[in-house]
Amino acid sequence: PATDLRAAVRQHLRDLDIDPAGWRVTLVANARVLGYVFDPASFYLCRDREGVLRVLIVEVHNTYRERHLYTLFPTRRGTAHEATMGKAFHVSPFLDMDARYRVRVRDEPGRLRIAIVCEERSGTTLVATLDLRRYRLTDRGLLRWALRTPLVTHKTIAAIHAHAARLWWRGAPFRRHPGRAA
Repeated sequence: PATDLRAAVRQHLRDLDIDPAGWRVTLVANARVLGYVFDPASFYLCRDREGVLRVLIVEVHNTYRERHLYTLFPTRRGTAHEATMGKAFHVSPFLDMDARYRVRVRDEPGRLRIAIVCEERSGTTLVATLDLRRYRLTDRGLLRWALRTPLVTHKTIAAIHAHAARLWWRGAPFRRHPGRAA
């Protein structure tokens, strides 16, 4: 729902007995374009006063208009932060609910890279990545982005459905939403 996201994230952290005073929260999400947005995942990078990534909140959305928050406490692995989480939310009919996600964040001054790997008993079944360059947010830059990628969020949902059609066509096991009637 429409709310003050910064206040909501800070309250979420306080509910976990974390004092976010002085922390910086960065949201990584798709922009609404022509009144439409679909974010498979939004990321809230919560950095302490020294700029160290302490908490990563992953807000996952599915095509059923549902959402789930995963709160991760990444550990440093070389130049990246990593965390794992058990799958607690139906995202795709082609992914088993008995799975784990591994999340890796490389947070560099000019670039941000986020990778999510879904691991099932049969092995790795999904790898999703973001490789983003940082730009100063200005009216001119935002206009240039909108003109270069006017239907980016529409493209995202089309790509998800096209990929699902290919998986179905190739005979991938189809799993119904566990909370929905057949």
